[in-house]
Amino acid sequence: MDEGAGAGVVFKIKDAVRAGRIEPQGMFWIEPDCSMPSGEAFVRQVLHGAKFFKDEFGVVPEYCWQPDVFGYHGQLPQILRKSGHRFFMTQKLSWNAVNRFGHQSFHWEGIDGTRLLTHMLPEETYNGPAAARSLLKIQNEYVEREVSGHALMVYGIGDGGGGPDAEHLERLRRAPKLPGLPAVRQGTVTEFFETWARDADKFAVWKGELYLERHQGTLTTQALVKRNNRRAEVGLRELEWAAYLATTRAGVAYPAEALDRLWKEVLLYQFHDILPGSSIKRVYDECNARYAVILAELETLTAERYATVVKVGAGGDAEGSDVTVFNSLSWARQEWVRWDGAWRRADVAGLGWARIKDGACYEAPMATVRLLENENLRVRFAEDGRIESMWDKRAGRETVAAGAVANDLVIIADTGDAWDFENDLSKKDVWGYLVREAARPVLRESVARVDGPAAEVRQTWVYGKSEIRQTVRLLAGAEQVEFETEVDWQEKATMLRVRFPVAVAADEARFEIPFGHIKRTTREETSVQRAQIEVAALQWVDLSQADYGVALYNDCKHGFRVKGNVIDMALIRSVPHPGAALIGKGDADAGESAGGDGKVYGDLGRHEFRYALRPHAGDADAVVLTAEARAFNVPLRVVRGECVSAGNRLQAGSYMPIMDAAIEVVAVKPAEDGLGWVWRLVNVTDATVTTTVGKEACGQWCECDLLENAGARVMKALTFGPFEIKTLRRQYA
Repeated sequence: MDEGAGAGVVFKIKDAVRAGRIEPQGMFWIEPDCSMPSGEAFVRQVLHGAKFFKDEFGVVPEYCWQPDVFGYHGQLPQILRKSGHRFFMTQKLSWNAVNRFGHQSFHWEGIDGTRLLTHMLPEETYNGPAAARSLLKIQNEYVEREVSGHALMVYGIGDGGGGPDAEHLERLRRAPKLPGLPAVRQGTVTEFFETWARDADKFAVWKGELYLERHQGTLTTQALVKRNNRRAEVGLRELEWAAYLATTRAGVAYPAEALDRLWKEVLLYQFHDILPGSSIKRVYDECNARYAVILAELETLTAERYATVVKVGAGGDAEGSDVTVFNSLSWARQEWVRWDGAWRRADVAGLGWARIKDGACYEAPMATVRLLENENLRVRFAEDGRIESMWDKRAGRETVAAGAVANDLVIIADTGDAWDFENDLSKKDVWGYLVREAARPVLRESVARVDGPAAEVRQTWVYGKSEIRQTVRLLAGAEQVEFETEVDWQEKATMLRVRFPVAVAADEARFEIPFGHIKRTTREETSVQRAQIEVAALQWVDLSQADYGVALYNDCKHGFRVKGNVIDMALIRSVPHPGAALIGKGDADAGESAGGDGKVYGDLGRHEFRYALRPHAGDADAVVLTAEARAFNVPLRVVRGECVSAGNRLQAGSYMPIMDAAIEVVAVKPAEDGLGWVWRLVNVTDATVTTTVGKEACGQWCECDLLENAGARVMKALTFGPFEIKTLRRQYA
């Protein structure tokens, strides 16, 4: 289509919207995966989506239209309600492999208590034929038919981007004249929701996430795109903070165009068939190449802005130090950093900076091929390289379950596809990988060393044509053991997982989700419990009893299984690309290969990832887990440079405006209209928190919704409900 013709089509679409012949639907920038993006990414999906609808069509829908996403996290009700949504629509849970979801019209209650009116299409498709059988299915199978006489039928060829054709419309024209069919009329979705909502008082309440008992493999498929997404989300937040400092403290122009462009591209790749790994090979060839460009630009822009802040006011001191460390997280950090080939100790406030110097006193850790030890932990390795003991010195107890081994790398045949693990449909709830015997790599080499405050055991494992290289590290003073991993993976139709059987007994485990965490069962007594073969998490999972627990942090993984006392994390799935045809000689490249079956397999090649095991006394503390997981994902920024403006020199300190560790600053950005600044805050706990407000916020800020519409002024204190998101705005005339 040439440019002129394209413009004509756009004009006709807009004209049809104004005339009411086309109803814009959606709200997000793209229909994203609703498990793996960060909480802030969902807010940006809303912000960019709402702006697009407003600019292009003059309207912003009041409902969220998400027909084809593979499950929905438990903070979506709050995010959607605080961004102007009144209703939510999907149909995907009708795809459950084992248990039929119990509602089609209901109040969906999120983890914070927010409720959102939700409708799941009773026909269980968004590609309905508009036939008599469609109407009869809705009439006979609509779960809430006894309490509501209204249900939505979505017809046409929606999955391919089309809509109804003449045949669909003719069937609906004739339907009212056919005996035995329910009443049907054509109208807008907005009209339907307004009519249907009159029955809302009769609808049941569903609390928590909307878990799909299918497509759990998408939490792991295409590992590189998931790693790139995590790194891009972290990088975007870091750049926004560095740019805020550079603009407000150094007068540097804010990189608004670059951030707008970069955010939109990252949001695009969160589409529910890209981030989950269920797109064709070409998509990953292209988007991973683009991620490399995005990450490089983020790093360049961030480094430039931190360097400017150091130059004009945050660098140097009376003793002549020219090294400044920046901490963009909300919590103070005391960490080892490696700079110019030497280890240095950094002690820096939340959302602040400090100078670091050579020299720090510490108790040297120990390392042999069978032992890592510091003042807090003693880790013993079995002859085969796995961990046979992790003794917590402070608690005086063993972390690894009796008779078991931890950091247990297992290889399992995976004959599923990009979406699903293979399952036995005759038994409904028996998935192949759960009943197959696991193989294990063989330890080929183990080397120990102590490098200043770092005690390390470097292990090399082999299996088939694959090699796993892992550095197990314990730092002086650390309370966690880190596993830095590189894998050359060459096993087709196979998955790699790591398991930690721990000395903890609990009926529930906790999993970080966007803007909070959720508890899920560790039991397998019911069909619902057994169907949760794999669940989603972001940066941490935790299994705790009242007096003790163990957390697992990660830097790019999302698929977990925590049943009984075993924390099990999926690392790699090498399954065929969707739609991959036979390839010719020379067509395979790095990361993909043709098997003897003619299929093209993904995830073959080089992988990098990190995880850390963190035992702790007492039950799970969401503040500690979130703070440490963030630190594991977001390194301190070390910048060399001397301040050249002595009169403008700033003391080491913090810009943290909220005085409570339970509150995380998840974003600092310019207001969308360009008039002022926006700070996004989240209570990471399930308790109500009242906190004082620092000078940076007090009296000059107002609370607003996620679309940045201003509300009440903020004074000396803020009260957050459990997992509540608050957005503060300082507006300039």
